[in-house]
Amino acid sequence: MVRISLLLLFLIQFSQSYCQTLIRGKVTAPSSTPAGIRVNLVAENGSGGSHYSFTDAKGMFFFSGISPGNYTLLFQSLAYKSLSRSIHLSSDTLELSIELEESRIQLQEVYVAPKKFIRAGRDTIELDAKNYLQGEERTVEDLLRKIPGMQISENGTIKVGNKEIEKVMVEGDDLFGKGYKLLTQNLTVHPIEKIQVLQRYSNNKHLKGVEHSEKIALNLTLKSESKSQWVGSIDAAASVIPIDFYNAQANLMNFGKKTKYYLLGSANNNGLETLRGIDHLILSQDPNEPGQIGLQVSTPSLLENKPTLNEFDPQRSNFNNDKLISFNGIFSPRKDLKIKWLGFGNSKKNSFVRRSLSEYAIEDLKFTNHEDLHYTNSDINYFSKIELQYDPGKNSTIAYIGTLGNIKANDIGELTFNGIGSLETIKKRSLLSNHLLSYTQKLAERAVLVSAFRWISQHSPINYAVDQYLYGDLFEAEGIKIDSIKNVWQDTENNVEYYGIITELVKRDAKGNPFSASIAHEITIRGFNSAFYLMNSSGDTYRPKDFFNRLNFEEHNTALSAQYTWKSRRLELTPSITARLLHSTLHDKIAPQIQSSINKLWSPKFTLLWRTHSKGKLRSEVSYQMNMSQSTLDVLPNYVYKGNRTFSSGLKENPVLDVFHINAVYTLGKMTDKLYTILSGGYSQQFDYIGQQQQLNPDYNRNNLVLFKNRTLTYFNAQLNYFVAGLKGNLRLTGDGQVAKYQTQIEALPPLPIQTAVYQLSLDYRSVWESPINIFTGLQFHNSIIRNGLTRSVSQSKFEANINARLSKKIRASLKNELYRFEKGQYSPSQYYLFSDFALQYFMLKKIQVELTAKNLFNTDTFTQSVLSDSHQSTQSYALRARQLMLGINLSF
Repeated sequence: MVRISLLLLFLIQFSQSYCQTLIRGKVTAPSSTPAGIRVNLVAENGSGGSHYSFTDAKGMFFFSGISPGNYTLLFQSLAYKSLSRSIHLSSDTLELSIELEESRIQLQEVYVAPKKFIRAGRDTIELDAKNYLQGEERTVEDLLRKIPGMQISENGTIKVGNKEIEKVMVEGDDLFGKGYKLLTQNLTVHPIEKIQVLQRYSNNKHLKGVEHSEKIALNLTLKSESKSQWVGSIDAAASVIPIDFYNAQANLMNFGKKTKYYLLGSANNNGLETLRGIDHLILSQDPNEPGQIGLQVSTPSLLENKPTLNEFDPQRSNFNNDKLISFNGIFSPRKDLKIKWLGFGNSKKNSFVRRSLSEYAIEDLKFTNHEDLHYTNSDINYFSKIELQYDPGKNSTIAYIGTLGNIKANDIGELTFNGIGSLETIKKRSLLSNHLLSYTQKLAERAVLVSAFRWISQHSPINYAVDQYLYGDLFEAEGIKIDSIKNVWQDTENNVEYYGIITELVKRDAKGNPFSASIAHEITIRGFNSAFYLMNSSGDTYRPKDFFNRLNFEEHNTALSAQYTWKSRRLELTPSITARLLHSTLHDKIAPQIQSSINKLWSPKFTLLWRTHSKGKLRSEVSYQMNMSQSTLDVLPNYVYKGNRTFSSGLKENPVLDVFHINAVYTLGKMTDKLYTILSGGYSQQFDYIGQQQQLNPDYNRNNLVLFKNRTLTYFNAQLNYFVAGLKGNLRLTGDGQVAKYQTQIEALPPLPIQTAVYQLSLDYRSVWESPINIFTGLQFHNSIIRNGLTRSVSQSKFEANINARLSKKIRASLKNELYRFEKGQYSPSQYYLFSDFALQYFMLKKIQVELTAKNLFNTDTFTQSVLSDSHQSTQSYALRARQLMLGINLSF
């Protein structure tokens, strides 16, 4: 009996040891190998006791001799956030891959000057708004311009380093997406407490931590007294000298937990355009977003006539009368349902006065044109957008985004061309309907499926007329008596219809490497009809041959895409490929004839990310793309009038266009560091590209699109941001340039090689003194060169010196100075332009201030610049707004 008991005991012990398992795992972190991490293994039922281990130099850990069952793994370290993971052990060996996040108490190298960056998490940088306010800021955009590492362009595009941000949110919610300029250029700065820079941002909440994201977004947090109640501001100003100008604006918002409102109204005629750079708001442009389709589908623009003032404040030359009203809201009636509404109506009238002298000199072809243009544009815009987000389950979301837009534009140009006066009118209308329905399903912890359907419809008719005949002998060959022509006009229909569907899988494998694959099908139908007419004094109408089009252009595109990222501690390698089967049909209803083609298009890409050391990383990309033109203007069989006495026709067929591109970006440091540097450069070669064959004439230009080979572009950019402790200020040095080589052709001459080069260098300094005075100074040099047999160049420089002063507790003053210098040209000596703007603010109460502003103190009335093109050089002079003195009041509540 004793023997039997001993035998049973031995068998029980043997079976238990046989069933014991091995746990093996590796712990990783984004910027280092976590060595010495304590790993606790605790049985959930409490019967198995607890075990512990530590990770070795490679981040490896293991447990052996563990009985099967349910356990909890605890990972603990001062340098990383604690993490727990529930596991189930069977009789097999269990292998784990664990990724830890850096702890908030981990020290980061920052410069602790009067302006502080605070790292609130691994992917979040937090800035205190009051540290950057110097008194003269009105809007969020004014505040963001003061932050080192951020760049704001003239139209309001915001970049952190060299990346444009995705959106600007308020208290975690956004209304405008990439159309954030409507918010940042109007929202008052007073209720803002902090600015958060969100890195590795995901627009889709289910993709957070799954997609390989490098997106950046901004989040504005409000002061505690500004939450869940109505806050805003009212600005009103009127000019004293002269008495013709005004500016009025009201912002009202209430950001609660379940409802959020933002209301905006403005009106002015002091040169400030109320809607600037909102193309991202109206069109769908998110190329790096999983499940996106139908990007940048729109009707081609035609008959555009707007001033091009390089490196110059457009407000100085803009004679306007703008009115805007906008109502926007976010509603959360249930936890699983969110409704967003955006809508605005805008009425604007903009005008400018331009005088130009254009010189054409190519071999024996030499002539000069004089123009005097007074142009007025009147627009009425209506736009609305509704977004619905419904969560049928914890791991799924159904979203709908619908937009409707209606734009009416009436343009009038009083033109004197070589001494002949005429009146041009252009009537445009654009009806836009854009709808996106998407479904997101989280299949597993690190696997998400996104499907979407989009429908776009846009109709953009254009009517053009001029009361003079300005085209010389262009139509004499058709037997038309040119001397009798009194009126000219062109009617254009310009439409697009689009349908697209896509399904994309986004996941990470067992090692945490991201992978995505998608399949999509798109149908695009474009229609373009145009007819050019002449009318004589007797009322007879002529439609010249080869100057009217009736074209249908249809494409069916099926695309397969895949991308995988292999990651190690220092390296990330991302190969990707897109394969497309494109079936296109071109139907010329005038000929009539139908062209049909089927093309297989391949676009491989390879991306390398190398973390050279803890503060530096190098990103490089090599790609080859095959594509075909999607613009009907590129395949028009006959001529269409495009403005400025220019007629253009397209190619006989739509060719395959291919391009090779390589670039590299080296980043040293972060925007939180004392030294933050970005160096980038690239090269691209278009093996086949669409160019122009031009017939130049003093009275008109005719352009035929032709196919050329081997257009190259080389570019570079360098940015250095450095906090100078001795000067207590931020120094930024920026240099960039590009060189392009391509061909154009003048009729009856062989193809002409063209080389253009543009270089720019700028240095600026912004102080952060804890004193009553702060300054901003900047120096910029810009040089443009073009070689087309002759070498022509244009050089300009700009110097800025701005002073902000706190004269007393209630009085602030600012002086902004801009000095422009243009090198001597063929028709003009060296030009100098000095502009000074002055503002004086008196704070009557905490939230009420009176302001006196003076614009253009030296009353500079014209601005002249030189513009280069591959066929001519022109000197353009713009009339400027006269000296202006305004008195205003601002109320914040």
